[in-house]
Amino acid sequence: MEKFVRKELELVYDAKIVSLYKDILQTPDGKTVVYDYIKHKSGGGAGVLLVDDKEYTYLVKQYRNSINDIDLEIPAGGYSYVGEPGELCAKREAGEETGHIPNKLYHVTNLVSSIGTFDEKTDVFIGTDLVD
Repeated sequence: MEKFVRKELELVYDAKIVSLYKDILQTPDGKTVVYDYIKHKSGGGAGVLLVDDKEYTYLVKQYRNSINDIDLEIPAGGYSYVGEPGELCAKREAGEETGHIPNKLYHVTNLVSSIGTFDEKTDVFIGTDLVD
């Protein structure tokens, strides 16, 4: 499969965490198309499913404005800076949101959940050997 060629990336809106662009591309057959592109400024974040020695897991309730509701989710949050290791972010978020910090982390995947428009990458871990 041939790649599209980016012809122009036009900034439409610059916010605190993301920037929205008009992405003007040329298809392999020469047509011009325009896509929306959202760039996450820190690159993304990390989340961790905490599992204690009794095999209990820990989820947190968070208000999420994108769904205008409370969500039940694994402890997760954004990188503090570009290039922050996912392990460091996951441990920090686990401690902040649950009070439990995993001594052991197992990387499950790195995903881009809305790959059609958004470049935010999320490192997903399983965390064990929890300390308070």
